[in-house]
Amino acid sequence: LRYTRIEAAVPLSKLKEDFQRQSFCLSHFSYLVNPAHVMRVNPDTLILDAGESISVSRRYYSDFMACYVKSLK
Repeated sequence: LRYTRIEAAVPLSKLKEDFQRQSFCLSHFSYLVNPAHVMRVNPDTLILDAGESISVSRRYYSDFMACYVKSLK
């Protein structure tokens, strides 16, 4: 596998800052995504290079897109 899924009993909000400093993007209240592995962005899902589909919530879509575009530079 080319991706790692981490399941933790710690709230994502506590992990979010550290991962965002490493260029991960929040796509949903339950998902931090490495934009380097995003192959396609749809209005409600991301398709990763491993073929997995990840949810994008309406609440986080704008912030995700800003983070994703920044990662492309």
